[in-house]
Amino acid sequence: MATRTLIRAVQDGNTLVIFPEGRITVTGSLMKVYDGAGLIADKSDATVVPVRIDGLEQTPFSRLAKYQVKRRWFRR
Repeated sequence: MATRTLIRAVQDGNTLVIFPEGRITVTGSLMKVYDGAGLIADKSDATVVPVRIDGLEQTPFSRLAKYQVKRRWFRR
């Protein structure tokens, strides 16, 4: 039911941001990418703008251990 609501919202002209990965990784690798984002884009005939956010594993919000990666707010 939530997917139908999102499809209708996009069809009405609202902007939607979807992170297709299911959860935060604890290893630093990519997690499984779920097909819900593709389904919503397909059913609503939306324009898809792919965005890559790089370096989030180094922020204080990362679930990686401090010995795995150096923490900093912004990349160099």
